Amino acid sequence: ASFPNGPETFANFRRSGFPALTPNPYPGRAISGAFIRRLSYPDSELSVNLGNVQQAIGRQGPDNLDTRVWWDK
Repeated sequence: ASFPNGPETFANFRRSGFPALTPNPYPGRAISGAFIRRLSYPDSELSVNLGNVQQAIGRQGPDNLDTRVWWDK
């Protein structure tokens, strides 16, 4: 039912754990052996809003894929 709505699908997966997916087995920037918790800030946001992005990172934690968002802590 949430097929065309990616953010809702992602939130439903994180909330329910369904469907049972295999975590990412590949090393690199993505987290190995786990699922991402959030998306990184896009480069366009960094180029036009760096001050606020740095302030948000200071409050929320590092800009990493495994950092929990404020509503997931």
